[in-house]
Formats: sequence, structure tokens, C-alpha cells
Amino acid sequence: MTAVAQDLRVRALDSLQEIERGAYERLHVASGASVFYSWQFLVAAELSPLLPYRALRYLTAWSGDALVALMPAYLQENVDPFGVIEQTTGFPFTAATPVMLTHIMHATETRVVCAPHDLPVAGAALLRAMRDTAAQAGAHYAALLNVLSPELLELGKQQGYASAAMWDRFNAPLAPGITMEQLVENLPTKGRWEMKRQRRKFDQSDSTKAVLPVREADVAGFAELCFRTTKKNGTPDYYPVEPMKKLVALCADIARVIEIRSAGQLCGAGIVFPDRDVLHFWALGVDYELSDYSPYCMLFSTLYEHAIDNGFATVEVGRTNRYIKERLGFRPVQLHSLIAPLTAPLKETSHV
Repeated sequence: MTAVAQDLRVRALDSLQEIERGAYERLHVASGASVFYSWQFLVAAELSPLLPYRALRYLTAWSGDALVALMPAYLQENVDPFGVIEQTTGFPFTAATPVMLTHIMHATETRVVCAPHDLPVAGAALLRAMRDTAAQAGAHYAALLNVLSPELLELGKQQGYASAAMWDRFNAPLAPGITMEQLVENLPTKGRWEMKRQRRKFDQSDSTKAVLPVREADVAGFAELCFRTTKKNGTPDYYPVEPMKKLVALCADIARVIEIRSAGQLCGAGIVFPDRDVLHFWALGVDYELSDYSPYCMLFSTLYEHAIDNGFATVEVGRTNRYIKERLGFRPVQLHSLIAPLTAPLKETSHV
């Protein structure tokens, strides 16, 4: 038994700011977790949640005075706006189903924030605490969404969570020294034709593209475009305008905004998060009525250019829109869920 296992204590905190920032940031670095577990992003999600939460707990594990593991746990409803959890697990999820989950649905990978060697003990303790905390809060499920780590999946199953393939997220590795012209030539045939056509139409128009610091960007315009785009696609609650504006402002030091403008009007906008050698494209919105070209395609063109110019090794572009993303050179990476039912029964048609 390790020293951590012998004296491990689990505490549930109401705010990340109950922890000394430096201690958490050292843990975050040691864990290798993504920018979506950075201090700034967690605070932004706490202070300006895109999907409202009824309660928030930071489940933490301590060895003596040292923080060794953390998992945010959000008690929420309407956590499955795309219907993907119910479709892939067979568990009934309605808009009113209370669920304690980690991470937020908008984050593209869930981890236990801990050094890898502490996962078997500290991670197991937090998974048990997650179930206990969820049950005490009246949740129907404790859930980990968008899990990639095989070690975490196995640990979750050992702790009584049911695992299921959830959906894919998409990324593209960038070869060292590649140029934008080479990248376009290497795209699948239809994607190559489309990228060349849209870039040509953009160049012939009165349009501009830019990747801006948050404080110099039209954050209100970005938030409005995101809301209108998701509303059009049937998920109007996914990117609410005012919470999005505040969240992006709180992430000003760790994010950039891509803007595509046609005759001065914002027709496409997206937010990116640099993360060591990875560039995450996190959210976007478009208005096809303002230009003769596809602002969606031009957002991805500008994303690629920015990644190449700044030496990123990988571009991550989130989930959904498989057909379009594969045409634009992105490959699928399978994500899983870990679900612990607490009070809700399986549907009769369950395929778990």
C-alpha cells in the first residue's frame, strides 16, 4: 500500500477557490489533463455555467496537506440535449432527470485530475465519493462523460460503473513543417475540392479573417452566432448567450477567438483553446446569409492556418458533424461514458 493510500482523505468542497491556486495548478500540470481542467476554465464553468447546475461539488483527495486528486461534480438536469447518452446506454435520460456528472458536457474529455500513479487509489476513492455524493443529492445517476483513458474506464467498471461507447471526437495530427497548401492537397478528395473552392471565393470577396485575443474580439457577436446556430440545429439551450459571453470573458487569458467577416459583418466566429502542443476548437457559430462562401469552411481553414503558423502538433475539433469533419481531414477518436444508476431503472429495451 502506498503512502497516499494509507492516509488518503476525501473532502467535498463547494468552490474551487477553497483550494490554494498554486497547489491546484501544480496538480493540473502533473496530471497532464487538458486546458478544460485548468484553473481558469473550471472557475469560468463554476461562475457562468452554460447548462445550469443545482449543486456543484469539487471532490478532492488529500494525503496529509497535499492535494493529490480532484473531480468537479455538477448536479444538473437536461444533461443529454443530443440524446446520445440514452441512445448508447439504454438508461432513461429525460430533460428532468437529475444527474451528477463530470466533466461538463461541453468539455471533450473527462479525467480524474491526478498524477497517473495516483489514479488506482485516489481515483477509486473519488469515484466512490461521486456515487455517494450523487445519491445524497437525489441524483438518478452518477456519470462520467467523454472518457478516453482505458485506465479510467477499467477503474470505473471496478467501482460499479457501466461503460458504453458514447460518440467520437475528432482531431488531426499536423506533420512538422507542413504548409497550408500541402495540408489542403492531402485532404480527402471532396474536402480538398471544397476547401479550395471556399478559400477562392473568400479571397475574391470583401472579407477578412483573424485570430484575436478575447479582449479584442467581438465576444457578444460570437455568443449570439453560437446560440443561433445551435438553436437552428435543435439544441437552443446548449449555448445560451449571456452565460457564454461571461464564460469566454473569464477565459480571456487562455483562449482566442476566430472571426470571419464579410463586408465588415461577422458571419463566422469560433473560440480556440491552446493547450501545450494541441489546439482545441471548442465552439463556433455561423450565418450563411452574409456571404457567398461557407463561413464554416473558412473557420476551419483559418484554424488550420493558425495551428500551422504557431507550431501546434494536433488540432482537436470536438464532437458531432462527422461527415463534414472527416472530409476536412479530421479522424474519429472513440469516447465512452461511465454511468452508475442510483435510483432509476433500466428501460426494458436497454442494450447495456
